[in-house]
Amino acid sequence: MAIEPSNTDPSIHGDTSRLWVDWATLWAAGVMQTQHLQAEALIRWQAAMMEIGNEVWDEWRCRFAGGAPFDA
Repeated sequence: MAIEPSNTDPSIHGDTSRLWVDWATLWAAGVMQTQHLQAEALIRWQAAMMEIGNEVWDEWRCRFAGGAPFDA
């Protein structure tokens, strides 16, 4: 009497590789979206810091260099 392996019929369990690919794709998309949001936040923060630096420089120039702010 031969022993037949169980759980080998794909019609019983379906194709789990497709499920794995779908899950991995969704996970990767979520990671990429999170990274995009972080990069966008960093760029906006850097722009804000640049504006603060420009404002401080204008105030310093007006106070100590005797000039009016020059906005080009």
